Amino acid sequence: MRKSLLISLMLFPLLFSSCFTGVEGTKKVTDKDVARVLSTVTESGNTPKLLDITPVDSVASWGVGKRFYVCDDQARLMFQPSAEYSTDTLHLGGRYVSYAGYTTGSLLDNNSLVTLQFTDGAHTYSYRTGKELADLHPAYSIPFFIDEDVVKRAASQLVGNTYYIMTRLWYTPDSGAMKDGRQFVPVKILRVEPGNKVYALKVTFEAQDNGEQAMMWVSDGTRTMRQRSFEAQFSLTNPRKNYPNIDNDVWEHIVHGTVQEDMTKEECQLSMGAPKSINRLPEQGGMREYWYYDGGVYLYFEDGLLKTKRR
Repeated sequence: MRKSLLISLMLFPLLFSSCFTGVEGTKKVTDKDVARVLSTVTESGNTPKLLDITPVDSVASWGVGKRFYVCDDQARLMFQPSAEYSTDTLHLGGRYVSYAGYTTGSLLDNNSLVTLQFTDGAHTYSYRTGKELADLHPAYSIPFFIDEDVVKRAASQLVGNTYYIMTRLWYTPDSGAMKDGRQFVPVKILRVEPGNKVYALKVTFEAQDNGEQAMMWVSDGTRTMRQRSFEAQFSLTNPRKNYPNIDNDVWEHIVHGTVQEDMTKEECQLSMGAPKSINRLPEQGGMREYWYYDGGVYLYFEDGLLKTKRR
């Protein structure tokens, strides 16, 4: 309740910074305001590094035979045309290719830009980087390629370990379809495999309380969506210990991402995440507050306690 009061005190100046003549003068709180205020009720501290797969080898040090997983058929669009194959019908998605060396432009045109060579055993494919060798640093990544060494390093650090999962974004291991997940429960990492063109790692885990298996996508830190790091989705410590004052029945709602009447704003935030926007309406009897989420869902609070959830 103290943290809920803190939110109210911090939001109050935002709402009444302009001249107030009634409910029609109430100011809607922006997304930026929501993020700033809700951050005050988030536990502080540095997140420990659970996974270190920072690339260490520049392209110049790659050995012939180094393997890459091709995560999408669009990789064919990267390769130079060849009499050996047609890029229109080439299908490499879901397969591995091996590094076969590199070439640079000829001395005649004074071109030092690097072209990388890869082979699947049947053909050799050329990819023009548009960069000089010195610019192909360890963090350099090739579109639609996932470095097998990165996947192996991740697996060696994670498989067999138990963590607490911090998100309900679970997917079925086989089809990748989204499923109803739970958060803040202990899970054991079973496998780490190549992911997709957005997230380099596919991490499969098993819930320790009921044996349910699921997977999620994890970033390798070198591509887009860096917020989907392993540390952002898993924790070494039990989150339940941070909230000893929350009743067990309420905590079960939080684990499943649901809410019930009279939950506090902090409890609702733990369960459903931060709202997209907040609107507050002062009345003679107290303060009404609305939290809006995607999909038309909103929560209605009176004096800091949940009264209604509607879609």
